[in-house]
Amino acid sequence: MARSNFHRRFPRVRVAKQCRIAWADYEACGHTLNASYGGIAAEFPRGMKWRHQEAILTLLPEEITLRVRPVRFECKGRITKVAFGVEGVENGGQEWARLNCLPRL
Repeated sequence: MARSNFHRRFPRVRVAKQCRIAWADYEACGHTLNASYGGIAAEFPRGMKWRHQEAILTLLPEEITLRVRPVRFECKGRITKVAFGVEGVENGGQEWARLNCLPRL
């Protein structure tokens, strides 16, 4: 598989959208920063209860629903930036592909 100059399988695109992260017993709102077909980064208010387990991330207003797993956290001031690996697309697969400027799979 071809990789970019930055050793990424899929290049990142800037995506600035509202999002909601949810586990079975907890949810919070934030904003996305960038995305690729295999991952997405977002920022959330500092002090959230983070779980190192699979969650549902919904991009609004398109209602693109992704199964994600947090892979990296970075606290900066009043926000926490989180990088997620995308485990699967639950809803809005075509919108997710268009958002990432990817050919249809």
